[in-house]
Amino acid sequence: MVKAHGTLSIVGYHADGLRTIDVGQWNWKAINVINARESRNEYLTRCMKAGLDLIGSGKLDMASLVTHTYPLEGVDDAFKAMREKPRGFIKGVILPQT
Repeated sequence: MVKAHGTLSIVGYHADGLRTIDVGQWNWKAINVINARESRNEYLTRCMKAGLDLIGSGKLDMASLVTHTYPLEGVDDAFKAMREKPRGFIKGVILPQT
């Protein structure tokens, strides 16, 4: 899964049961394991603000990731698409009314 002295970042976890991990193998390969799940609300808020600032300043272009757009009154459809991941779905955005 990861080479010796490599880094394994655990980004997602399917909570449908226990998993067995050979910790001895992790130790023998001297890998670094990072839990990428963040649950500190104040930190998440700071990161979201930093991301929005980057987008607002044009330093981060999100256009290539936005595959679906919704009006505010379509928020239920947006959440449905987020859950069901229709073909080609990467990111949905609710656009402000103009």
